[in-house]
Amino acid sequence: MTAAHVALTTLVPFVAGLAVAVVAARHLRHGLRTVQVLGAALAVVSLAGPLSLEADTAARLVLAAMHVVTGAAFAVALGRARAA
Repeated sequence: MTAAHVALTTLVPFVAGLAVAVVAARHLRHGLRTVQVLGAALAVVSLAGPLSLEADTAARLVLAAMHVVTGAAFAVALGRARAA
């Protein structure tokens, strides 16, 4: 797995989530909050992927940490958008 692959598989879902958040904010009363909660839940569920890889422990932990950091960044970004 290359750094470009990891970056792409991190950024694409993040940007897709932001696009969903924009649509939800326009059409649902609590759209940003809903997408914020769903995004955090998906980040936790997605931990199963890196933790089940056939790789050494360090690689699995780094990939799992990336899921947590990306999920937290998504939640914070939407939290700030809600506060604005």
